[in-house]
Amino acid sequence: MFSQRQFQRCLLRTRFCRVNVRGRRLIQTEPLQNAEETVNVYKPILPSKKYEFKINTDQKSEMVSLYEACVFTNDFVRSAQLLGRIANFNATDENMYPYIEFYLRHLINSEDFSLDSMIRTTRAILKKSKLPGNATIYAYYFQAALLKEGKDSGYPVLHRMAVEWRYRKGKVVDILSQTSILSSEQIQAIIRILNIPLETLSNSQLALFGFQSSNLTENDLIRNTAVKGESRLKPVPATEHVYIDKIKSKGMRLDALLKSLNNISTSPEELPVDEVSLEKVPSSELVNLARQKLLEKSSIASAIDLWKAEYEEIFQRGGALPKNKEASALFYQWFVELKELFNQENKRLDAFYHRIETNAGNPYIAEGFCGPFLKLLKADKLAALTIIEVIRSISSFSSQEEIEETHGVLISRLTDAVGRSFEREFLSERIQAEEREGHIRLRDNLKYVFNNPRAFRTAVKELRRNADENDGKWKHALESWPRYVTTKIGAIAISLFLQAAKMDINFKRSDTGESVKESVSAFAHTYQYIHGRKSGVLRPRVELLKLIASEFQNPLIHPQMLPMLVRPKPWVQWDKGGYYYSRESIIRLKGCTEQLDYVKEASRKGHLKKVYGALSALGDVSWRINRFTFDVIVKIWNSGEGMLSIPPKNVEVNLPPYPKQALNPNDRATWYSLRDKLTRDKATAHSQRCDFNYKLEIANSYLNERFYFPHNMDFRGRVYPMSAHLHHVNNDFCRGLLEFSEGKPLGPNGLNWLKVHLANLFGNSKVDYATRQKFVDDNIEEVFDSYDRPLDGRKWWTSAEDPFQALAAIAEIAKATRSENPETYVCHVPVQQDGTCNGLQHYAALGRDPDGAHEVNLSPNDRPKDVYDAVAKIVISKLEHESMKGDEMASALKDKIDRSVVKPTVMTNVYGVTYVGAKNQIISQLEKRGDIPKDMLNNYSSYLTKMVFRALRSLFERAHEIQDWLSTCSYLISNSLPAEYIEEGHKDKLTPTIWTTPLGFPIIQPYRNFKKRQVQTNLQSVCIEDRDRVASVEPRKQAAAFPPNFVHSLDATHLFMTCLKAKAANITFASVHDSYWTHACDVEKLGSLLREAFVELHSQKIMEKLRNEFRKRYKNYMIQKDVARRYDLWISTEYADKKWVPLRIPTLPSQGSFDLTKVLESKYFFS
Repeated sequence: MFSQRQFQRCLLRTRFCRVNVRGRRLIQTEPLQNAEETVNVYKPILPSKKYEFKINTDQKSEMVSLYEACVFTNDFVRSAQLLGRIANFNATDENMYPYIEFYLRHLINSEDFSLDSMIRTTRAILKKSKLPGNATIYAYYFQAALLKEGKDSGYPVLHRMAVEWRYRKGKVVDILSQTSILSSEQIQAIIRILNIPLETLSNSQLALFGFQSSNLTENDLIRNTAVKGESRLKPVPATEHVYIDKIKSKGMRLDALLKSLNNISTSPEELPVDEVSLEKVPSSELVNLARQKLLEKSSIASAIDLWKAEYEEIFQRGGALPKNKEASALFYQWFVELKELFNQENKRLDAFYHRIETNAGNPYIAEGFCGPFLKLLKADKLAALTIIEVIRSISSFSSQEEIEETHGVLISRLTDAVGRSFEREFLSERIQAEEREGHIRLRDNLKYVFNNPRAFRTAVKELRRNADENDGKWKHALESWPRYVTTKIGAIAISLFLQAAKMDINFKRSDTGESVKESVSAFAHTYQYIHGRKSGVLRPRVELLKLIASEFQNPLIHPQMLPMLVRPKPWVQWDKGGYYYSRESIIRLKGCTEQLDYVKEASRKGHLKKVYGALSALGDVSWRINRFTFDVIVKIWNSGEGMLSIPPKNVEVNLPPYPKQALNPNDRATWYSLRDKLTRDKATAHSQRCDFNYKLEIANSYLNERFYFPHNMDFRGRVYPMSAHLHHVNNDFCRGLLEFSEGKPLGPNGLNWLKVHLANLFGNSKVDYATRQKFVDDNIEEVFDSYDRPLDGRKWWTSAEDPFQALAAIAEIAKATRSENPETYVCHVPVQQDGTCNGLQHYAALGRDPDGAHEVNLSPNDRPKDVYDAVAKIVISKLEHESMKGDEMASALKDKIDRSVVKPTVMTNVYGVTYVGAKNQIISQLEKRGDIPKDMLNNYSSYLTKMVFRALRSLFERAHEIQDWLSTCSYLISNSLPAEYIEEGHKDKLTPTIWTTPLGFPIIQPYRNFKKRQVQTNLQSVCIEDRDRVASVEPRKQAAAFPPNFVHSLDATHLFMTCLKAKAANITFASVHDSYWTHACDVEKLGSLLREAFVELHSQKIMEKLRNEFRKRYKNYMIQKDVARRYDLWISTEYADKKWVPLRIPTLPSQGSFDLTKVLESKYFFS
């Protein structure tokens, strides 16, 4: 009797026959003529690789037979259903792939299919099989996309499948190698569509894909370019490194950084170009993008390898660690010992759990609750992360004295940082594992996921949804770890670290003078009273600090925070822009994260398009290292001598002998004070030299490179480069090293603007343009001497206020002047235009104050007004008046006041400087004079501070009225609550000051009183701060900070508006807050644009809009009656006997008569 399986064969005999050969199912499309016919002649039509199908049950065998029958009869709906049932038998088994490939091949050959439906069905089967998909399946996807998508569509599905394959860590070339599926014509079409450079393919691959070597012309090599007219791949620039003297560095401290830049092969075939070819960049930039990817990708393993390499190198040299062993070798020694301690801790935890299981332990004590979190990572990861976090926390200190001044490293912060690093690493491992196994599709960078709770929860849900076999194993571990847990496990890690962190110290015995080596702890755990509270701190030994400082170039710095080798990603969302492979937020949050929710909502509604456009435009500016300035700085550096802001290599401390026999106790006190000052000065100089060394090494690595600075914002909207250390917002040293990579001819007026720029750098910014140009012309011989002999000549350039920027400008002026035609000279140095006390300019415009506008150059003047000089004259006049009345202080000070004394206070007054801060500024300026008795500095500064404040208020009366109004509004808002909260009995002040900039960027002041909690650890009792967004606000701090923050948001808006106008006019634009940079030939054009932007900004009735926003946002908010009365707010009779009354926003101060359009005519508004 025939079995059911034989019966099915007979029914389908006329269409196909399935036979078995040695346990392998073969497909034969022709009917068998004779049942006795040998079957050895038949070959499978499945891919050439011979898969052995697993047939475990008769039920599955029958299902497979029926599935094959349905495929051959083109019943693809039923075959897909059967394929899903077959997946139940082959879950996680790669032998499932041939079934899926068989289905796809016949479906595509039928040409009667929906592309989206095919992919959706196949994905569902793969997911059910717990398989990610292989290159063969994706080759079928590519083939189907070519058949179903047209050129006009841009092949979106093909692009999407390629991106998906890349996210699965595969290479597109592996898909293209499936030549049994894809024809040569199809492969070549895919190469063109996906913008894959032919230079990245080997000769054998080109031959496999149908490219004949005789036909590979230059046009063939660039035909895959996505944008018409672009050149072929740019080669990697020739690597060049200048010798730079390191501070006592014998180790490999810079290798981690230099390896990313200098050891990248110049051959495109050795770079991951295929991995980045799907990004939306010109094909000519793919090599640089591949290098950028290598630059951004770093891991803990690289730090461990570096430590191990130096450790082994030392032992190869002598077999023992010498006195001056490299820090990396020491870290590796710690790493080995700490790893063993973690292994022992894990064994102890295992024994503890065994006691629990036998009812001999309490599962709720610290080990029972926190121990499992430690076991989530391997011991080597725990050890490396602990060392990295500790060393990072002390890397900013250069001496024991500096640590004492800053109270060392707080244990409470360090333990949480270590615990959080464990959490991040664990989540990274889990997400990578799930993605590698194909259980999830994750396109978001881990850093983005961990820093954003909503994205983190989404990732966790995805992990749980796809981790069926875990049975809830990771349920709790994948949640955000509580602060209590991170503090506990961090404390355990630090406790073990202190046991492992030893170092050898050589010292001489006082009795015998013999040199003795002793192994001591590298750190001390002590307590310190900080702001009246007893806090635990971790202090490193001074020998360790010296060792770290001598090799300051920290290999643990995140490479993604370096300048980019390609144009940054344009900002399109709040978290999508800047770096390619490291997700960053558009804002730098300050403590409280609630602003992020507002920014997300504004982004979702499309309110931030102009902000995104401006940030992208700032990042599009390309830079390069100014080679002339760089060479001069390197010569100064290598000489070891101090010059300008570069500290000397060795600082001599000329400390007089201790006055043992002094009769006056003040002499000994003076000696101790002098000793402390000299020690601090030496430590500061060493720290500064370390900082210079690091920046100089980065500049050295970027020689001959074109690079970019991606930008983001602080919570007020002010922009900053995302890359650390070397950027144009940094000090004069960094600015002098940088110039635009794309130069422009000077044109008819460019050389004059260069001269104005140089005069400004010499401090001559308060005279007219003609006088500034004359200053340079009169010193043209000094210009030539400074250029020809910067270090051997008269060194005129060193007398500038910003000497390194001045040196860069001098070089351009000298070269342009000596050229045949200065107008055609291509200049790269940026020319800067600065606002005149920009905060006061905004206040004058807000209040339409004619007097204030005149003092800060909003109105046209023949020469620039000097607001600092104006305030100084008022103060001098008051002093003279008081002196005539017999005031002794006034008499002593009236001849000692100039603009330099009042400048810092005037400059910061608009940004909310306090009385104490202003007093300290004036003390500092009076000390520089050297003719004020030290015992009178405090009294004189207090007297002058009050007088300067009164002078400012008299000169900018409307500005102070606006300041007062802003502070009042913020204080009232901070003391208010929604009416429903009051009905529910809430009393805490929970309302922060929130406003929206004219470009739609929402701002929330982050000043809150965060609650603190004591956690007992095995190290000490740690006080942790819960950053809860419902914590009460600080009304006084909210009120004091609102005026400066509001003005900062306005100057940021002005910058954005100017940037967008410059981009539309094709003008290079960079900025440092209220200092706008461009090419010399475009200074006048940019000047017109920034004035137009300022007038456009302040024509929007900013204050009225702000008041209306407050009234709308805080409608139905209530405030306590005593607060309302304090600010003379009107209270209706119905609330006469009630404690809470409605919040009313005060009326605006009156405006003056200043005509805002006069700004367009003001030559010195920005100059």
